[in-house]
Amino acid sequence: DIFTVKLETLLPSQGTYSLMTRLNIKENQAKMDANLVAVKKAMKSDADWTIDQESLETVYPHVSVDLKISFGHIFAGVVEKVAANLAKRCADEMVLEATSNRTIVIKHNATQNGYWLWSFENGNLVISFKSITNTNDVQTFDLIKLL
Repeated sequence: DIFTVKLETLLPSQGTYSLMTRLNIKENQAKMDANLVAVKKAMKSDADWTIDQESLETVYPHVSVDLKISFGHIFAGVVEKVAANLAKRCADEMVLEATSNRTIVIKHNATQNGYWLWSFENGNLVISFKSITNTNDVQTFDLIKLL
């Protein structure tokens, strides 16, 4: 029926993301920004934190089709869990040194052990995932053992 069809599912979109994904990212931008501020606070940092947009575009094809429409919501939630984990574990100055770029990079690794893993690479905090499931693992991962 012409009156019930969602145009955003039919219209083509420029770039990596579908129009539905773009809308979801836009709807969740305030949540993402607030969660990045929470990361900044947890890290006792004067500088703002960012999420690497290119890394999000790179992992997008590896997200199942049914989750792509909630892509913005999912990764805003992941950053929220990162902030909670950092707030709990970041009394250690080595964490501050390991994240000198103040950037969260998201990577997909289908062969890793565990659903979500943390690492520190080139001054970035790298969160890699096997599949979008068990996102609470991001909040409970013991990152101190990496230092």
